[in-house]
Amino acid sequence: LRRWMAENDIDPRESAWDLYQSFLRQRFEDGYFHGDLHAGNLLLLRGGRVALIDFGATGYFYPEDRDKLRRYMMAITQRDFKKAVERLLKLFEPFPPIDLSEMRREYLRAIKTWAADAEVVGLPFELRSGMYIYSMVSKLLAAYYIPTNWAYLRNSRAEYTVLSVLQHLDPDMEIARAISTYMRAWQRRIAVRFSRPDRAHRFGIQLARVTNRLPGLIDALDQDFAASLQRNAMDYEATATRTGDALGGLFSVLVLLSRMIGVSLLLIFFHQRIPWLGALIESG
Repeated sequence: LRRWMAENDIDPRESAWDLYQSFLRQRFEDGYFHGDLHAGNLLLLRGGRVALIDFGATGYFYPEDRDKLRRYMMAITQRDFKKAVERLLKLFEPFPPIDLSEMRREYLRAIKTWAADAEVVGLPFELRSGMYIYSMVSKLLAAYYIPTNWAYLRNSRAEYTVLSVLQHLDPDMEIARAISTYMRAWQRRIAVRFSRPDRAHRFGIQLARVTNRLPGLIDALDQDFAASLQRNAMDYEATATRTGDALGGLFSVLVLLSRMIGVSLLLIFFHQRIPWLGALIESG
């Protein structure tokens, strides 16, 4: 095998790197990705190229799910682990009415552990690559009765499968560095894409269309806002009237009670301080 790879200019480490970069780009840019990249669906070609076969398990991400996963990976590469936890949880919204504080803490500990393990030379590939995180997330979801997300299931299965291949092609591969390299390359591609004249022209046309529609949108929003204010004002006026009537009645009762108490206190005072007047009042 080694002689065949040498004759065909194949470096398994470079092939592993290229394979994973292609896999990341499939998921986070193309949307469609090979969902079953085990060893039987890969061909190593002359010159170190990698061919993918058997696309019967092709996966697809909706744009919103793809963006959530990409932002999650971006937060991990930036070592903002708390943000990574929150971005991952967005995949599973809406949540059941339970406290997820402990789940957040458990997952945060797992990500921090993986980030530390990824930098330790000599650790097993499954620890440095974070393969165990996917099973841990599944257990946490089940423990907190959170319905899973099909996008996450497709992503985790495909990721776990390709990592199983990478550990044979390059057991020393740094997955965290590979993800960071991809994210930087993706940002460069986005910048180049938007700097092209045709892209700039299309962006200018779209901006002009939006600008032309702004007055109508503002008028519509203004009308909706005014109507909402009017409805709220009417509701408030009716509520205020009812509240005012109730308070007015209560105040009248209080005034009457205070007068009765005042008269009673005055009679007691006369009876105690002015005996003849008190006797006159009692006889009257």
